[in-house]
Amino acid sequence: MVDQPGPRYRLDGQVGHRIDAESGVAVCVHPFRVGMAPGAYASSGLDPRLAAEGGAVFTPTADQLALPSDVDDLEAWLIAMLRTAEPEQMASALSQAEAAASRCFAPEEIVTALRRVLAHGLPG
Repeated sequence: MVDQPGPRYRLDGQVGHRIDAESGVAVCVHPFRVGMAPGAYASSGLDPRLAAEGGAVFTPTADQLALPSDVDDLEAWLIAMLRTAEPEQMASALSQAEAAASRCFAPEEIVTALRRVLAHGLPG
């Protein structure tokens, strides 16, 4: 698990997830989606559930809150934006995120990402 996407961690459409170009190992590039700090859990033989116990929920950094240029990162960006909003501000945060995304992405891409996020992208 690394702190953000980059050229080393490309999305492999054939396997359906990102891989580390150097090692070929699957990698999570949006740790705030699962609420954990970045770390080489599988590569180090660590159980990520144990690493998360008693730890603080990982919150998005300023870089992770920047609107992505790649549609593959839109869903994770939306999650980051919504995770930083207080519950009573969720409707406003959702509206602002949708407006910001519309500057770079097609409406159908935004709707698809929002559907996934609202259906199962915001745990706990």
